[in-house]
Amino acid sequence: MGSLALGLTSCKDVEAKGWSPKPIDDDDLDQVCWKEKSTNGDQEPFCLYKRKPLLSSDEYLAYKKHYDGKVHLLATKTTESCLGASRNQKLTSKESKSGSFSPCGWDVNQMWELNHNGTLMNSYSGLCASMRQVKANSGSNRVRAWVATGRRGEIYVAFFNLDDDKAEVSMRIDDLAKAFPGKNLSTGSCKCREEWSGKDFGVVRDSLSTQVEIHGCALFVLNCTYS
Repeated sequence: MGSLALGLTSCKDVEAKGWSPKPIDDDDLDQVCWKEKSTNGDQEPFCLYKRKPLLSSDEYLAYKKHYDGKVHLLATKTTESCLGASRNQKLTSKESKSGSFSPCGWDVNQMWELNHNGTLMNSYSGLCASMRQVKANSGSNRVRAWVATGRRGEIYVAFFNLDDDKAEVSMRIDDLAKAFPGKNLSTGSCKCREEWSGKDFGVVRDSLSTQVEIHGCALFVLNCTYS
């Protein structure tokens, strides 16, 4: 199973093109989706929820002046975590870093614009979101995953089961490390919990593994130290 890692790259990079809008039955939210490159053409796309920032009347005037048309990108429909670019790193066209989720706010690094050419540009960095493949394993071909980082360095791993049966899903730490070349996970120690259930998995060394319910989701949060 292919797992997708959110990254940032030059908007001129061909790998940045692949985003498109997807209307949903919600007055406040739409989706923006990345169409996976697949040989059989039947893979479900990876999607984020997009909405205009929630602003006061004074903030709205500033938004209209500087960021009209820009949106927040949320990890899920019910959480207040928005995708942003790092305030500490402006990357060259040859570099690629992971996008990070943090509490939604009135921050320029959380403002995004979907362009007609299929790129999703961050207002702060001038870079575009892209998706990189990392490896995960499941007996079902209708299980998807994404990985990202949080503002404090934590790692998020989400498994989505699109199948009509329960699915056992796992991801090796070695494969997860490929999405984060700056983090030496192979020699580190990661404490893990599952966000929705609150289950503490303790220290994980070799792999993450869980059973995901029909049309369900599991969200792992890893806090790692590196030797």
